[in-house]
Amino acid sequence: MYSLLLIILYTSTNIANSYEHENLTFRLDYHLDKQNILAFDFFQKYHADRVGETATRHNRAKDGSENNRYEDQQREEWKINCGSLVEYLHQFSFGGSFSARAYVKYDNTPTDKNSIVWGKEMVYDEKEDHWAHHSIDQKGQLLYHSPKWGGFNFSLREKVGFMNTRISDAISLFDYHVTQVLTSGALNYRVGRFSFVAEGGYESYHHKLETLSDNTKGDVMNTYRDFLYNLSATWRINSRNTFTASYKHSINRPTYTQLYPFVHVGSNIGSRVKGNEDLQPSVTNQIQGKYKFSVPSLTLTTSVTYQKKSKDITSIAAYDEEEQVNVKTWINDAEYNTVRGAIEGEMRADKFSMTFGARVQRLWYDGETVSEDKAWSYRFKIRPQLKLPNDWMLSAVSLYNGRESHLHWYSNPFTYLA
Repeated sequence: MYSLLLIILYTSTNIANSYEHENLTFRLDYHLDKQNILAFDFFQKYHADRVGETATRHNRAKDGSENNRYEDQQREEWKINCGSLVEYLHQFSFGGSFSARAYVKYDNTPTDKNSIVWGKEMVYDEKEDHWAHHSIDQKGQLLYHSPKWGGFNFSLREKVGFMNTRISDAISLFDYHVTQVLTSGALNYRVGRFSFVAEGGYESYHHKLETLSDNTKGDVMNTYRDFLYNLSATWRINSRNTFTASYKHSINRPTYTQLYPFVHVGSNIGSRVKGNEDLQPSVTNQIQGKYKFSVPSLTLTTSVTYQKKSKDITSIAAYDEEEQVNVKTWINDAEYNTVRGAIEGEMRADKFSMTFGARVQRLWYDGETVSEDKAWSYRFKIRPQLKLPNDWMLSAVSLYNGRESHLHWYSNPFTYLA
């Protein structure tokens, strides 16, 4: 004899959002005389976002009995930012300029999340999670622009920054200190239809993670010293045709949450992450060739770009034996190669104009923990607009993003119309 138990399952969800946003910006430029300007800038932002979600899952058996599950989740996030900038600019009578700038910014971003799960014949479960970020960012800069001698001029920059951050969450508390010194310069040279730009600098970047919670491991300190540089050459063949070639070398350094070697909440509240104090910066090298065609009714720009990223800071899933919890962590792993072709343009005819663009990209990468993969992706956009009498404007936009397939995930294509 067989018995059949029929269960009907359905879920209802209610979501309530509440937002309060306020921004204030003030700027004052005072001209001391024809050659000297003093500028003062102040900004302040306050954002409060509250999201409440209530879900009910109904389980009804054939005999009519119910065993419902109720879930209630409340998330509140505040963002308070304020800062000021003071800048002095002097224009030399013989050409060139000198400027000095001081900048201070304060950020405060607390986030709270409360969730409750209850129901018949189940244990009442209430969880609270929170994450807070307080930081003071201070920067100073001296900048000199030389006068032009024929087609030649240069600039020199000295930049110093200090940032102190305190991160507190449900299970950890630590401070993060950064000292950054950048000495850089730029060289510009133009002769006839040819121009050349070279920018480079030497940066010393020191950061320290100071553990304030009860952990036996010491502080984490790293000092990075790197050369950063960009090169660009432009050949204006004639009034219609221009060709540009460029090379860029850049560094991406790990963040505090990627370095902190203990389990903590992280900015994505609700998840658990554990940093890797042995992380090193990833390095990106990019080469690009660009061609521009321009006539009164049409501007067309095509480009081909190759980019290689080495020792990428790759996120992986792991299990922390000490805390006995699944965590997200990071390692220097994947090697990325990207080839991208793009075309952008603008058509103009009296009161009608239209911008458009298309891009095709080939990406391939491999690593010890990231499976070797290759993927094509496509994108297209178009935006026509028509000027009407009395300063009216009629415009439309269409964007298509093609499907991108990988071994373990893919993104669906989508079309946007407005």
